[in-house]
This record gives sequence, structure tokens and C-alpha cells, in this order.
Amino acid sequence: MELPKPIQNFINETPISKIGFWLQSLMTFYIKPLRFFTDFYSQNVSDRVKQCILYILLFIVIIVVFTGSETMETARIVISLFFITVPISTIIYLAATILRFDHLVAIRSISFSYISFLLWLTPAFLFTWIFIKNEDYTFLYIANIFNSVSIVFTFCFFWFIIHAKPLRILAAFCLSLILLNVLMFALSFINIGEERHDGIGFDPIVNEINGILPDLKSYPGIIYTRTTIVELGKKRIDSISILNNDTLTHFGQEGVNLYRHMAKINVRKIDSIIKVAKFNRTKHVLKPLRDFYFLINTYFDYPACDTCLIKSQVISNHKTGLVLKETKEYVIDDVYLQDFKKFEKNIKILEEDVNRANNPLTIPGVLLYPYYFVGDLLGKKTIHVYTNL
Repeated sequence: MELPKPIQNFINETPISKIGFWLQSLMTFYIKPLRFFTDFYSQNVSDRVKQCILYILLFIVIIVVFTGSETMETARIVISLFFITVPISTIIYLAATILRFDHLVAIRSISFSYISFLLWLTPAFLFTWIFIKNEDYTFLYIANIFNSVSIVFTFCFFWFIIHAKPLRILAAFCLSLILLNVLMFALSFINIGEERHDGIGFDPIVNEINGILPDLKSYPGIIYTRTTIVELGKKRIDSISILNNDTLTHFGQEGVNLYRHMAKINVRKIDSIIKVAKFNRTKHVLKPLRDFYFLINTYFDYPACDTCLIKSQVISNHKTGLVLKETKEYVIDDVYLQDFKKFEKNIKILEEDVNRANNPLTIPGVLLYPYYFVGDLLGKKTIHVYTNL
């Protein structure tokens, strides 16, 4: 297969020995990053640019090989990486300029930030892809470790590679921290669009489920009791109560009919969703909810179980003893609720997996503690920024 022209030109114009050295340097970056950047900045500008291009091409190859991503999507990811780099590289550049570091040192903050993010987010991307393929949140946890390291490393490590004195490193770090929090506080006053509720960070499984559940219609809460009223010469009337947290809401026969109608529609919707859902975890979560709606709709076709009776009232003719009206209240049989409980359990397990996988993302939040602290004091809504591509 013929290589793309830009890659072929790059290979033709660059000695193989240099390409081999730059590829070997990848391990140096993760093991001895100080040595990596010392070697990187000891090269001429042309070789630095070529080394950056090599790592970008390697990143693109990984994206295409592992995900089969199309050209536009690959370009979006690479461009997103650039925009992730801009805020931190700008802050480092401003801090270096204010503290009167050499102008060349300040300029290096741009290449340092881009390379650091690129090389830390490459394994993050790989582990995220593995997570998407097998839906094991352990891999998302590992990916988020790399995501967090990419922020902390890029923000903190630059001052060490320029071999500044300890006091200047401390001053530069403190100034960078101030600039970062001032920037975030300024952004909190800008309307950046509709607030997102996708949860923390990147999670396509949660996003898929959250995109489905709002389409399912029902009364808020879970069905709790059923009351039947039988009057002489009349058809049986059903009513229900719905428990939502600690609030009990009652619905008459029309409410029961609407409840059953919504249950039927929900079964059809979930059946159609399960057929096209991208993730098995989505199907696993939704299947018990589908079974609950299907079963609860049939519940009203049969008399309630005698052992579920909690209250009864009989009105009869005192002279003849003829029953004129009989009212019975039943708790819903557990058989009809067990699928809903399975659904709730699946959601709880998913939430626990998500929270555990996203724990590493709280580490960079330490850098923004002043911003969050002041925001809480002023009652200002804060912005959360993540590095997931």
C-alpha cells in the first residue's frame, strides 16, 4: 500500500537514523522527561519541527489504525489537541515573560506544551479506545490517569527543563497558578453555551443512556399500591399510588389507563433502542426496565394477590347483607417490581464504575482550588474543563 504523500516526503527528507532516534526517545519521555527535553532543545529548529511532526504522524496513525477514523474526524482530534494546548502554553508564556525569563525560553513553552499533551494523551487515547471496545471501566480509569498527568505535567514541569534556580521555579509556578485561576474566573462570567449534564469527563456509555432515558415517559417514582373498587352492578375501578422519594401521589382509573399506555410505548421504544444501541452495557441496563414496563402493564389484567392486601372496606345492605361496594388496597407484588429493582441496581453499579473511573480527573482540580473556593464564596457557577478528545 502506498503511503500518503506528506508521510512519504517526510521519510525521504529525514535520515532514518534520526527517525529511529526520535522513536526511541518516546520511552525516554515517559521515564526521564528532563533528559528528553534536554535532547529535544539541543537540536536545531528544523529537527525539532520534524520530531514534532513525527509524533503527530504517529498519533494520527494510531487513531486511524485503532479506530478506523475518517479524515475529518482525525483532523478534529488533532485540532482539538492544539486548542487544549493553547491555554496552558499561554499561561506559561505570560509567566515567563513577566518574570523576565529569556524570550527564547518563553517561546519554548509552546512546543513544550504541545509535545507534552501529545505524548501523554496518546496512551490516554489508546486506553479510551480499549474501554470503548470492551466496556471495562478499568481502562477508562487508566486513560483518565494519563489525562490528569498530561495537565499536571504540562503545567508544572516546564520550569524544571529550563534549569532555573529553585526560587525562580517557585515564583514561576505560583504566578502560573494565579494566572490559571484568574483565567478560569474570567471565563465563568462568559456565557459559553448551554450547560452540559453528561457527567464527568468522557463517557460514551453514560451519554448513550442519558440520551435515551428522557424519551421514556412515565409518572415520576415507582408504583406503590393498587386500589380496586367494586360497586354492585358496575365495572371494577382501579386506582394506583406512585411513590416518589417520600411523596405518595394517587391516580384514578384515567391515571391507570395513561400509566399502562405509557408502559406500552416505553416497551416499544426500548425494544427499538436495544436493536441499535452501540454498547452492550446500554442494553444490559435497559433490558430490566423494558421487562418491568411489559410486566406491569399486564398486572391490571388480573386480580391482585390476596397476600398483598393491606386494607379493605365493605359497604353492605344491613337488611339483606348484600354487598353494595367493596374497596381493597394492595401493595404491588414484588414479582412485578423485581425488574425495576434490577434496573436501579444496574444504574447504581454503572454510577459506581463511572465515579471510580473518573477519580483521577479530580487530581488536576487541585490547581484550581482557589478558583473553586472563591466561586463558592461568591455563589458563582464554576466551569469544569477536561482534556478528553
